[in-house]
Amino acid sequence: MIPLSEGDGFTFVPDAAGAAAFADAVGLGGEELATGFAPALYVVKALAFAFPNSWAEHDPWVHAAQEFRFHRPLRLDSPVTVRVNRLDHGDHGFRRGTRLGFDVVRPSGELAVEGTTTLTSGPATGGPRLSSPGPLPPPGASLGESTVLLAPDLPVRYAEASGDRNPLHLDAEFARTHGFPDAVVHGMATVCVALGLARHHVGSTSLRALRVRLARPVHPGSRLRVTTCRTARPDVFRVKATVAEFEVLKDFEVEFGGGSGAG
Repeated sequence: MIPLSEGDGFTFVPDAAGAAAFADAVGLGGEELATGFAPALYVVKALAFAFPNSWAEHDPWVHAAQEFRFHRPLRLDSPVTVRVNRLDHGDHGFRRGTRLGFDVVRPSGELAVEGTTTLTSGPATGGPRLSSPGPLPPPGASLGESTVLLAPDLPVRYAEASGDRNPLHLDAEFARTHGFPDAVVHGMATVCVALGLARHHVGSTSLRALRVRLARPVHPGSRLRVTTCRTARPDVFRVKATVAEFEVLKDFEVEFGGGSGAG
């Protein structure tokens, strides 16, 4: 998966109808919509447009890790410029991977969002490895724990809202031919659902940054358990997300604005 126009940039418009569909699909972002802005993570739709929507039958890509830093919100129906560049390429675990960097810029020239996306595909080659940010310090006291059932139609609704139509998420037979027992919930859909619960635990709606590694596939109908913990930094929290006691999202760290849990 290679950026469509590496480094040159393209225009993305966070449209109100699409942003509302995204918020409805993942249960996250209603507060931003009410004030005229897109949900912070609606930026994933811009990233979906940055890559070709063709998925090789023999070599499907899998989303492995994500980082975001949010500087300014995206106003609904206001165009922004998205730039994507390849940062690194090499083995990532047992697969080969590519790390892409991106930024999203408002018409005024102000940086709105920046981050990285890591994608993997096919077996590792035994060559150089992708650099790793390393493990996070252990979390502190828990602020809350919640459990939610991932709706069977979540992959379909998320694909429509995000533009990510990888058949691993939409075609159970395709997924089975690549070693999965069923279609796989989009990694960022799982992240969004977990983040919504974490925001409730913390008592804040202002998302500043997140980092997460998508460690295990999650299937529609799974029961996701989310625990949010304090860290040594007052506005930074660790999120633990498990399905059947297996941790499906790892190294999940979120920075919020001020909230009742951030004191």
